[in-house]
Amino acid sequence: MRGSDDDPGEPITLESHVAVNHAGMVLSGYPIPIPERGYLNLGGGLDFIGGMVTTEQLKQSAIALNESLNTKEKKQELEERIQNAVIHSSEELLYTDTDDCYAFFQITEDIESRDSVLLGMDMIKKEGLEVDGADYSLIYGGRLKLTDDLESVRTRITFSLPENFKGYYPTIGTVMVMNRKGEAKAYFLDEHGPIEMPGFIEQRKQLLEARVQQRMMEEKRYPPLYTHTLSYAMEYNMPEMNISENNNG
Repeated sequence: MRGSDDDPGEPITLESHVAVNHAGMVLSGYPIPIPERGYLNLGGGLDFIGGMVTTEQLKQSAIALNESLNTKEKKQELEERIQNAVIHSSEELLYTDTDDCYAFFQITEDIESRDSVLLGMDMIKKEGLEVDGADYSLIYGGRLKLTDDLESVRTRITFSLPENFKGYYPTIGTVMVMNRKGEAKAYFLDEHGPIEMPGFIEQRKQLLEARVQQRMMEEKRYPPLYTHTLSYAMEYNMPEMNISENNNG
C-alpha cells in the first residue's frame, strides 16, 4: 500500500510494488485485480486501526471471532458487511474484479426533496434531464450468489434492508451495477423495467480518477533536496531550497 505524501501512514493506493511512501502490506487469499495503469484507488474507507498486535494475539483474535460466528446467519451477516465495506473503500473493484458483485447507486446529496429523484426514464427525458454517474453515490454493495439476477438482488435487499444500507429502498431512479465474471453493466431501475445504461460505468470511472488526481494535487509538495554547501547557496541567493549541508569535505 502506498501512503499519502502528507502522511505516509495513510494508505491511498494498492500497487504490486511500492518503493516510496510504503504504508503497509496486504495479505490476500486470492489475487487482487489492479488496473493497467499500475495502481488501485483505495478511497477513504480503508485505514489502520491505530494499534499493534503480535502474531499470537492476531491468531487468538481470529479464533475468538470464529467461535462467535456459531450460526450460518451470523457468518452470512459478517460476510455481507465485509463485502459492502470493501466495495465502498474501493469502488474500482466493482468494475475490475473478476468475482461476481453488485452495487446500488442513488442520488442522495444536495437534494431538496427525495421525490425529485424518484423519476422514471420517461419523466427524466420529458424534463430535459439525463442520468449522469457523477450525480450518484454508492449506497450499498456485495457479492452475487450463483443464481442471482438483477431482480432477485433488488427483491432481497428491499424486503430485508441491511442495517448499514444508507439510502432508500432500491426503487425507481436507483442505478444498479452488476459484475459477472469481470463484465460490469449498469441498469436504471424504471417503472417499465430495468434499462441498461452503457455510459454510467465510464462516468463513475472518470469521477474516481478525477478525485484521485485532485487529491494528489492537494497534497503537500516538498521542494527538491539541495545537496550543495551552505556557503554556495548564500553566495548564489538560493534561500527557497530545502538546504542540507554537505559534510563530505
